Amino acid sequence: MNARTAPGWAEANQRWLVAEMASLRRRVEARLRGDAVPPAVATPWDGEAPPGLDRVAALFGLSTFERELLLLAAGVEIDRGLRTLLPAPLTFSLAMSLLEAPHWDALSPLAPLRRWRLVGLDGAHGPVHAPLASDERVLHALTGVAAIDRRLEGVVRTAGPTPAAD
Repeated sequence: MNARTAPGWAEANQRWLVAEMASLRRRVEARLRGDAVPPAVATPWDGEAPPGLDRVAALFGLSTFERELLLLAAGVEIDRGLRTLLPAPLTFSLAMSLLEAPHWDALSPLAPLRRWRLVGLDGAHGPVHAPLASDERVLHALTGVAAIDRRLEGVVRTAGPTPAAD
């Protein structure tokens, strides 16, 4: 087994992701109250392979804002405290008001979040006010859950366990 698939990595990734979401929740809560927003502090990681969120952010070249937006979208799916904290469904407009270093080009169809469908937009609304959702396959990658993308069934097959890295 390599470090990415080792059982210890998945557990460490889960703990790390919970800490990252708790940090994000504190910052969002402060912003919503109008308080001073505590600075984002990187959650320590001591694993060999990077945590899922950092791996996805590096792979797709996400900006700090795009990384935080992806974390927020995932948090709305899996963190009840974060979901109930938001005054409305998560939209790009709401994310722009809650997260640090927002930039409009993150919403571009050519930017990584939309180009690679890391987040989805409800097509019934304009892109700025459309509810955002984390794509299921991305959510699995962030949480460290091994899952096959159902859209690839019949197109690809799994190769089996990866040999240990030397």
